[in-house]
Amino acid sequence: MNITVTRRGTITVVTPEGRVDQDSAPMLDAALAEAEADGGHILVDLHAVPYASSMGLRAIVACFKTLHADGRRIALCGLADLVAEVFEIAGINRVLRVFPDRAEAMPYLIGEDASDTARPAPGDPGDAPDGDAPADRTEPALRVVFWGTRGSLPTALNAQGVRGKVRAAVAAAVRAGLTPADDLDAFLDTRLPFGLRGTYGGESSCVQVDTGHAESLLFDLGSGARRFGLDCLARHGARTPRTYNIFLSHLHWDHILAFPFFAPAFIPGNRIRIHGCHETMEMALRRQQEQPSFPVDFSVFKADIAFITLTPDEPVPVAGATVTPFRQLHDGESFGYRVDRDGRSVVYSTDSEHKMADKAEVDGFVRRLAGAHTVVFDAMYSLADTFSLKEDWGHSSNVIGVDLCRMAGVSRLVLFHHEPMHDDATLDRILDQTRRYEEINRGGGRPLQVVTAHDGLVLDI
Repeated sequence: MNITVTRRGTITVVTPEGRVDQDSAPMLDAALAEAEADGGHILVDLHAVPYASSMGLRAIVACFKTLHADGRRIALCGLADLVAEVFEIAGINRVLRVFPDRAEAMPYLIGEDASDTARPAPGDPGDAPDGDAPADRTEPALRVVFWGTRGSLPTALNAQGVRGKVRAAVAAAVRAGLTPADDLDAFLDTRLPFGLRGTYGGESSCVQVDTGHAESLLFDLGSGARRFGLDCLARHGARTPRTYNIFLSHLHWDHILAFPFFAPAFIPGNRIRIHGCHETMEMALRRQQEQPSFPVDFSVFKADIAFITLTPDEPVPVAGATVTPFRQLHDGESFGYRVDRDGRSVVYSTDSEHKMADKAEVDGFVRRLAGAHTVVFDAMYSLADTFSLKEDWGHSSNVIGVDLCRMAGVSRLVLFHHEPMHDDATLDRILDQTRRYEEINRGGGRPLQVVTAHDGLVLDI
C-alpha cells in the first residue's frame, strides 16, 4: 500500500492507495500520526482503497479520538461501495463524517455547515439458521445448546413488543394474500425473518456443550441456567443422581445469578463441580446469597458441591472431552474455554475485548481458535463502540469476530452476549450486516458461516 500526505492550508490530506488490512494498517497508523503532528484538521481520502478491515477502521477511529480531544476535526471521503458498506456495518458513520469527495468535505473541515452522506445498510434482516450435523456422522461429536444469550442483564419481551410482532406478521400475511388453505407454518418459516416469527430471547449467558457423556457440561450460570436445570429434571427425574460440571468465565453477576435457582443443587445425591480460574469462586457464589441481598442462604443446597480452581492453558478431561481455559481481556479477568472431542472443537469466548493493534494479543487469540469448528463470540457492541465510547469495557464486536475467525480458519461464528437494548429486529439487522461483511472480506477463501445465538438454539458439530 502507498500513502501520500499533503497539506492544504489548515487541512492535512491523507490518501492511501490499496488494501487496508492487518499487514498495511501500521502504515496508515504512521501516516495519520504524521498528519496529527501538523496540528490542523485531517481529511482521509479513501477513493483508491478497495477494501478495509477492522484494523484500518481502528486506526481511523483512534485518530478521531485524538483530534476530538484537541478540538480538531477529521472527515472521510471517496469511499468505494464495498468500503462504505464496511463502514456502515461497523457503525463508523455514527462517529465520523463521511462525504462523497474532497469538495464536499472541505467546508465541514473549515467550519462551514455540511451534511453527512453515509448510506443505510443494505439488505433485509437475515434468518438465524440452525446448524447441520456433519454429513459423515450419525451422532455429533459435540452438540451446543444455548440456554441464555444476552449480555449484562436478562431482558424480557413485553406486551408492546409482542403486539408489534403480531401486527407486523398479520400485515405480511395480508400482503402475501394468505388464505385459510395455505400452509401457515411454511409461511412463517420461509416468509418472515426469525426476529419476527420468533425471538432471540432474554436469558443471560448459559451454554451447554453435550458430549454424549452421562455428565453435563455447562458454561456460565446466567439466568438461562435455571431453565437448563429444570430441563434436566424433566428429562432424567429428580431421583436419578447426576454430575453437573459448570465452567465459569468470570464472576460478574450476570454470569452467576441463576445459581440460587438451579434446581439440581437442591437435590441430595447430585454432584455439582464448579470449575474456573478464579480462586474466589466459592466466595462469590456464597456472598450473593447472603443477607440483605438474598433470603435463602447457600447452606440450603443438598447436592455435593465442590469448587475446582483451574490453571490457564492447562487442559482438563471432563465429561468425555478436553476443556482448556485461556485468559481474556476483561475487567476482573475473564477466561474463555476450548472444548475438544473426537477431532471436533468449540470455543466459548464471552466477555472479552480484543486490541486489534496489538499483534501479539491477536496472534495469541487466533491460536486459541485455530482448527475450531464453532466459536461462540462476544459481539455485544458495534466496532465503532469498541473503538470509542465503550473502549476498555471488556466486550467485542461482530466485525472483529469475523476477522479473527477468518484468520483462524474457523467454520462457524456464533454471535453471542447480545446488548440488552437490542430488540429482535436489531439483532436480525446485525446478522444481515455481519454476513455481508463476511462476504466482502471472504475473497477467494471458503465461506465462514455466521449465526446469531438465540435461547433454545441447538448446533451440532
